[in-house]
Amino acid sequence: MVPKGGIDTPMPSFQARILLITSEAVLIPQSVRGAEYYTAAPNGGFPDSIGRLIADLLDLGVDVHVAQPDYRRVFKNVSRTMESGIAVKIPTDRVHLTEDRAFFYSDYPDSNHQWQNINISLAFQREVINHIIPEIYPDLLHCHDWMSGLIPAMAKKLKIPCLFTVQNPVSAKSFLSDIEDRGIDAAVFWQNLSTIGIPSITKKPEKLIP
Repeated sequence: MVPKGGIDTPMPSFQARILLITSEAVLIPQSVRGAEYYTAAPNGGFPDSIGRLIADLLDLGVDVHVAQPDYRRVFKNVSRTMESGIAVKIPTDRVHLTEDRAFFYSDYPDSNHQWQNINISLAFQREVINHIIPEIYPDLLHCHDWMSGLIPAMAKKLKIPCLFTVQNPVSAKSFLSDIEDRGIDAAVFWQNLSTIGIPSITKKPEKLIP
């Protein structure tokens, strides 16, 4: 089999399973004549680059899956009109939407306040860590930007290879307690996180004498 582009590259002996993880509204649901699938969001920039990456991986025969939030408001606001220029179509069983009201009524992340994006990122990563990765158990994870920043630390614990792509320098910080309060058991991988400060272990207090 010759990959797209005519480069005579030997194909792997197994079908690699790659999970692309992004908190952006990269893929938009489509339905035409009963056939349901997803296409790259028609807003340019980052979604377009991910759409091209998905298309190239599919051409190579890779088992591609995508995890992203269920941005219900965004999906409704995006035009459903099909365009001949759409480069990628991916079946619904390859797209895994995480569900939480933190992003049901959200706009695009770049139009939100930082605290809203922190809530989105924690809810999104909780669903990916607790449900999607155990269900798919991919050969490789490809995370995009800070809103998936906890996942590489967890992947290291599970010994799943992980590629982390930074699209822009924007970032945010969260307390470990907030991460755990959102349902992410960070106790098993917090040592792999980049931290600003860790509470010091103090000497056990002596017994008080009444």
